[in-house]
Amino acid sequence: MELRHLVSVHQVEAVLSDRLDAGFAAAMTPWHKDLAHWQFAEDRMVLAAPKGHPLTKQGRIRLRDLRSMPFIWFHRWVNPAFYDQMMGACARRGLSAPRVVQEATDRDTVLGLVQCRIGIAWVTESTRWHCPKGIVLLPVVDMNVRLPFNVIWKKNNTSPVLQKFLAQVQGGNRIAPRLQSASG
Repeated sequence: MELRHLVSVHQVEAVLSDRLDAGFAAAMTPWHKDLAHWQFAEDRMVLAAPKGHPLTKQGRIRLRDLRSMPFIWFHRWVNPAFYDQMMGACARRGLSAPRVVQEATDRDTVLGLVQCRIGIAWVTESTRWHCPKGIVLLPVVDMNVRLPFNVIWKKNNTSPVLQKFLAQVQGGNRIAPRLQSASG
């Protein structure tokens, strides 16, 4: 088994071109017709801010409170559907045009930019396990978006090693396995 670190969109490309047998990818809807996927987790979005930032002293943060804040955002090409979902959720609750001062491709770059006080950023709640010192994760009461995570593979890949891997991944999850094709 060889592991590679790739953003979700690159994992999809690698699986479709047979460079990877499987990947752990954030939801990329609509899924490509040749992909199968199984959702194993869903993660709530929270705000990453540098320690001592004025938001860390606020009791309840709402999206409208973030209107003047500089944001680090992810590139739309990384996950267009999720990007649009996040922008839509912000707009519906009073943050119609987040002030994006920097875009980044991956979580570590985003966290580094937050740590350097370039801006605040949306990250998944599980980022707490990867958060460097000096960053605080804050819930935003009216941000209800969750990012689904899936194991993905090419539908016609019948590799016994892949099948064993999928069985182990699905068997290790407390949620009953629910295999899905790209159409749902």
